[in-house]
Formats: sequence, C-alpha cells, structure tokens
Amino acid sequence: MDQTRTKPQGTVRISCPVALLSFGIADIISQYLSDNPEVQVLVDATNRRVDVIEEGLDFAIRVRRPPLEDAELAVRQLGVSTFILVANPNMVERYPTPTSIDSLKDWPTVTMADSSERYIWNMLDSDGHTISLAHHPRLATDDIASLRSAAILGAGVALLPREFVDEDIRSGRLRHLLPELATKPGIVHAVFATRRGMVPAVRNLLDALVAGFEALNQRLYPGPAKKEVLPACTESSIKPA
Repeated sequence: MDQTRTKPQGTVRISCPVALLSFGIADIISQYLSDNPEVQVLVDATNRRVDVIEEGLDFAIRVRRPPLEDAELAVRQLGVSTFILVANPNMVERYPTPTSIDSLKDWPTVTMADSSERYIWNMLDSDGHTISLAHHPRLATDDIASLRSAAILGAGVALLPREFVDEDIRSGRLRHLLPELATKPGIVHAVFATRRGMVPAVRNLLDALVAGFEALNQRLYPGPAKKEVLPACTESSIKPA
C-alpha cells in the first residue's frame, strides 16, 4: 500500500494548447512516460478554454499575461513565453535592414487572427518601453503552425513564440529581426482544483514540466539580464479549495 501511494501509476488527464505541445511539452511528457511505465497520460490538445472541474481534468496548461485570473483554481507556474519577430532570410535580403519596428511598415506580415480585424503588434524595447506597429497582414489565422510555415516560405514577417521558432532560427530557416524587441512575457502555468489529495502520477508530471521548462527558458534566455524576466517557478492557490 505504501508503494501504491508513492509510485506514479494510473491515468493523468490534462488539457494543453496545440502550439504549446510543439514548444517542448510533448517531449517532456514522452520522457516522463518513458521514466514511469505505469502511467498513462491523456492529452486534450485544444485552444479552447476548458473547465478543469467540469471536464474531470487533473490539470490544464495555459499561457496568460499576469495577473492570472483563475479564481477558484490552484496555479503552478511552469515558465515564461515571449513572442519575437522573424522572417525568411531571403525576404530580409529584399528589404532594407530594419532598424526599428517602424521600418517594418512596408514589409508584408502574417499574424494571429483578431475578430476586430485591427492588427497591432505591441512590443517592449530593451528599456521596457512599449512600441507598437499597426499593420495589414497578408494572412491572419488562429493556427500558429500555419503562421510558422508562412514565415518560413517567405509570405511575411511573423510575431511568433520564441520557443516555437528557436530551431528554425538556429538552422537558418528563419532570421530573428530586431532582437532588442520582444513582447511582454506570458506565464506558462498549470491550473488544477487543489493539491490536496493529488496522486503521485499527477504531482510528478507537474514536477517534470517545471524542470523541463526551466531548462528550456535557461537556454532561450541566458545571462543575468534575462534571468530577471523569468519569475521563479512557484505554486500558489488563488482561492483555497
């Protein structure tokens, strides 16, 4: 019975945005399953906002900019995510080298869909000042994978999560434009009903996600100056269960 209480086993049901799975969460979960052969993880890959309690989920992974507003749920922070400007290297050669966000006003863009059809990119410079660019995208969609493909194929400049395009930048498929600019960091976090009574399979999977994101963030945001952007991985209960 003691082994049953402490050894991860059984089924863990979670929800995760589609894009986040590609950022590294799928790899973290796969490694966790390899290390814990008696655990099954069921992932609802969806961009809709789920109801953790009503849908019987052990936890849901979300990205929000602070303050977090999950009023009746406990929250455990996993890491951060920022968006950066990227473009196909061939496109960069066809336009003047951008020196500011305003210098991109004549470049074609692709972006996340907005129901208002008003497209404005808001970013922060190295001093923390907000800089904006109003633009008219050639492509607007809520499918982030399509935006990445469009950027790689040269359809336009894209504002995409750094985690999502890091390998593309390393391989030369995309070029990071205006690296001194980035969006305000979003908090990647897990929400769940309560930690009380949490089984080892769920608790250890959360621990694995925290460790995995910490390693990812340290690789993407190295150096003392960037570490200030990364809040410590903490757990808090916004409203005790």
